[in-house]
Amino acid sequence: MAIYHLSVKPVSRSAGRSATGAAAYRAAEKLVDERTGEIHDYRRKAGVESADIVLPDGAPEWATDRAKLWNAAELAEKRKDACVAREFEVALPSELSPAERRRLALDFAKDMANREGCAVDVAIHAPGRGGDNRNHHAHILRTTRKVGPDGLTGKLDTEKAGRNRAADLEAVRARWAELVNARLLEHGHATRVDHRSLEAQGIERRPTVHLGPAASGYERRTGQASELRQREAAARLAQSRAVGELEREAQAAERDQAQQRTERPVSVTPAPVATAAQPTEQARWDAAEKAARAKWQAIPQAEKAAAVAWAVRSLPENQRRDPIGALNKAGVDWLTLLSVTQWHKAVQAERTGWMAEQVEAARKVAADHRIGVLNPHLEREPRLFGKAEWQAKRDTLMRVDVENVARWDRLKAGHYQPDELAKADAEAEQRATQKQPKLAELARVALQKVVEAVQRGYAMLAEELRAERARSVEKTLGQTPKRSGPSR
Repeated sequence: MAIYHLSVKPVSRSAGRSATGAAAYRAAEKLVDERTGEIHDYRRKAGVESADIVLPDGAPEWATDRAKLWNAAELAEKRKDACVAREFEVALPSELSPAERRRLALDFAKDMANREGCAVDVAIHAPGRGGDNRNHHAHILRTTRKVGPDGLTGKLDTEKAGRNRAADLEAVRARWAELVNARLLEHGHATRVDHRSLEAQGIERRPTVHLGPAASGYERRTGQASELRQREAAARLAQSRAVGELEREAQAAERDQAQQRTERPVSVTPAPVATAAQPTEQARWDAAEKAARAKWQAIPQAEKAAAVAWAVRSLPENQRRDPIGALNKAGVDWLTLLSVTQWHKAVQAERTGWMAEQVEAARKVAADHRIGVLNPHLEREPRLFGKAEWQAKRDTLMRVDVENVARWDRLKAGHYQPDELAKADAEAEQRATQKQPKLAELARVALQKVVEAVQRGYAMLAEELRAERARSVEKTLGQTPKRSGPSR
């Protein structure tokens, strides 16, 4: 069965990568980087089925030379953090023959080259040893500049600042899905691919988890399931149990309703329309509550407790000691609890992503300062005049370097300051709202209901405690012996 996969990765100097090295590895060739003098020799690499240069119509002859093309890409960029190339990795349908897979990849590259005016290097790789033998894929390396008569010229439109990157990526993903489906149809295959998410397709199914090279390599070496695969299997098993419970409860509800309809006496007087609609609405609410209850019970206890504690974080400390107990006392519907838990999970995912971005940003700041500012200053040490000023600036730059590295280490360790945590929470909620506006609206109401229920539950518990104390005092006074008279 054909699967859809298209990922985009930049080849950037800030990450220590080069276009010549990336092209040499993907094509299994030897390329010399004229800018740095570095030699990239991957001629012993196996698994490369084909490597082709694809150019726009009317492109000059010089660009067909892989070494000249990617050295031109390197020499065209001056910034130390420049993006010198962009890679598109696509999965090729195993249903097609090797020749048709190659034609599909080249057609996609030609469409991109003519539309953008860029040069495209297409390398088709065979499935890895010990992996899935259907994992045919292509590495499509694209220049970030247009091909000119004597070299690469201006930046591509999609590489210019201010572009809507998400819309550009969506267009590329849709185009690849269109080409794949057309080629499958051409060769009589019924299977199709879809570039959209499961949610956008209206499919209620848990998305699969990409194992990645580390977990896949572990499984090949040991023959055992990786920890990531075991977690995924356990999550799917829990989901299957919840779905089975929902189906059984729905069937039981249908049987109960059928029995009630059978036992209901026949009346010659037609029932009012409003009265007939009431049981249907109630049945829908009951079914939704049962489904929400099943989903809530399938969630791990620690996750539920964390979600409720997060929901009531604005309450005084004495009302946050046992929010679950207060909720059980006051009572709240299952749909509210489920909405809060799902919203908390969505916000936490965005919070984790934001924090990872902060770590990467801190790393980049530290690297840019050291490579672009501190190291060049250290290399310009004067021999006679101006040494005192040079030393003073050196000390300042080194202090900044230490601070940058310390901040990077602190963020990597997860030690965030209060203002950073507040910003993380605000940014996470904003991102989650943009991605899931319907869930955000439900959660806004649900969070208020949970807070009110917890406050109500604590008030009820406090009232019960006062009543218990009063009964204890009365019991103690009732057991105290009365004196018959003054002691002598």
